[in-house]
Amino acid sequence: MTLKEFRRSRLQLAAKESGAQVLLASLPQNITYTTNGYVSVNQFVLCSTQSYVIYVPQTDRFIYVVGYGEIPSVLEFENGSTEIFSFGSFRFCYNENFSGTARYKQYEAENFATPEEALTAALNAAAKPGDQIAFDYSRAPYAVARYVSEHVHGVRFIDGVPVFSVARRIKFPEEIAGIEKATNIAEDGLLAALYEFRPGDTEQDLERSFLKYIGTHGAQEIFFVATANLRAAYSDTVNQPAPIGKGSMIRFDFGCKYDGYTSDLARTACVGKPDEKVSRYYDAVFAGTVAAIAAVRPGVPAENLFEIAMKTTRERGIPHYRRHHVGHGIGLEIYDYPSMAPGDHTVLEENMVINIETPYYELGWGGVQIEDTVAITADGCRVLDRTDKGLLVID
Repeated sequence: MTLKEFRRSRLQLAAKESGAQVLLASLPQNITYTTNGYVSVNQFVLCSTQSYVIYVPQTDRFIYVVGYGEIPSVLEFENGSTEIFSFGSFRFCYNENFSGTARYKQYEAENFATPEEALTAALNAAAKPGDQIAFDYSRAPYAVARYVSEHVHGVRFIDGVPVFSVARRIKFPEEIAGIEKATNIAEDGLLAALYEFRPGDTEQDLERSFLKYIGTHGAQEIFFVATANLRAAYSDTVNQPAPIGKGSMIRFDFGCKYDGYTSDLARTACVGKPDEKVSRYYDAVFAGTVAAIAAVRPGVPAENLFEIAMKTTRERGIPHYRRHHVGHGIGLEIYDYPSMAPGDHTVLEENMVINIETPYYELGWGGVQIEDTVAITADGCRVLDRTDKGLLVID
């Protein structure tokens, strides 16, 4: 089985379980998954850009609903053959030797003024009376979703976000390898940043070193949080230019993207010997993460890992520890399905990839964190990151 066939089968299964006859993707990652690779670049450049892909599992039919300017990219990806409903005022000019002029003029003649009109026409072409359409509303503006629901008749719309999440939660070996590669580049990037660090450097200096490393190794930036001292209590924030001196604690939360796959890791470092509280609190969160990872195996409910991590972290040194989740799935997105949180009854399965984390944030003091990525195997799990999980000391 190829990756394309695997993803198609996962979508078909998720559609069947939800009772949907038509799947509609709007989130860039869901579009990539559904098409097995297409990337709408404008969706990452302009948050307001709309692109959609419709998939009909029973007939294996695909329809792209995209801005007119995106047509060449879609045709290139699909080797020149696919259904397209386009919209917008963008226009091309045609070289006298261009062989596709007639085709593009036909697209131009059939082009719709707005995304909602194009999407409505495409869904009316794809769906039959009585069908259920699983609509991924992630990147669909409210006005568009409302217009479509009022103008596509004889069907029922259901929330498609969980349908795509269910499809994506089990990974193909090629996907696990991609996540592992992104993970390894990110952790090596942190080591490179720490190697270049000198007391007096800033959070922003660390970030620049990390970005330089991952860029030279074929990865793209997602995020790199390097909060020092009191700022180590800030969850996800912007790195600052304040110097980091001897005795500082630094909490790192970071990741990158490689070939479409994401990574998400966390480590804690001290410049010089850590004090007693830093050591004790780090030991506690480390123990919580280790205990949760030790419990990972097929058949375990996701919420059980939360209970294990919380209980262990409290017992090992932070009795007042509070947290809303201790991990999440990862893949094409940093936060994938499921969540290691109270009330998430999802049963872990072989070939899921999840992150386990037990961050601690104390305003007025700082923070410590450890986060690892694991692939679930037939009888347990395999940790994908390779670097030292202990408290890092920068001499």
